[in-house]
Amino acid sequence: MKTTLYRHNKSGFAPPVFPTKIAFNDLTFVLKGSLTYFINGEKVTVKAGDAILIKQGSLRMREEKSKVEYISFNYVGEEGNDLPLCIADCISYELKLLFGVCDEIIKTYALYEDKIDDVINLILKFLSEKKRTMNENPLVSTIKKYILENLQSSISLSTIASYVGYSPNYCDTVFKKNEGISIINYLISQRITEAKRLLTEGATSLKDVATLVGYNDYNYFSRIFKKNVGCSPKDFALKDNE
Repeated sequence: MKTTLYRHNKSGFAPPVFPTKIAFNDLTFVLKGSLTYFINGEKVTVKAGDAILIKQGSLRMREEKSKVEYISFNYVGEEGNDLPLCIADCISYELKLLFGVCDEIIKTYALYEDKIDDVINLILKFLSEKKRTMNENPLVSTIKKYILENLQSSISLSTIASYVGYSPNYCDTVFKKNEGISIINYLISQRITEAKRLLTEGATSLKDVATLVGYNDYNYFSRIFKKNVGCSPKDFALKDNE
């Protein structure tokens, strides 16, 4: 992959793009407003929260637009070839953090392109995961969303089942059939992942990390963490911040 351009347009004005067969991939995210393109003659409108990936060799045109905030990456490479032209409702908290990293890179470095390559790779991985979940069983998607939004709360198979309106056994059977893992084991894995992120940042006490991922008993949290990670939360934090 080779990045050729990064642009974060905050001015509220998007200049027109005249019909051109592009020699790069154009990955654009709309944060506010909308953008209207014609791709190989097809009209495509990208709304806030959506992204468009215009592949190398496409005929691209964009209408002039005011009051729009967008982020564009132009890159050369095969990465992202499995993604569709439009990816709806894909701008997550994680992507916004990566956009912020790119903003800092271009503030710091005159020659920024090489330094953004790895960030684009991460962004494309997030989009590939989004594509995968678009075809996911709706019940599985709802359970995952509920878990991720309630990691700090007390969650059981019964509370999840009550939320989605199915029996605990049915929920667990469908989830395991689609994911290859039980709901409770998925819950634990997500809590451990979030705990590792908090420990890596190093700004939260060990006890608070446990609470933030749904464990009010630190000793129990420590046992679960060690069982899944191979070391205690304290040792993980010390090792990661050496």
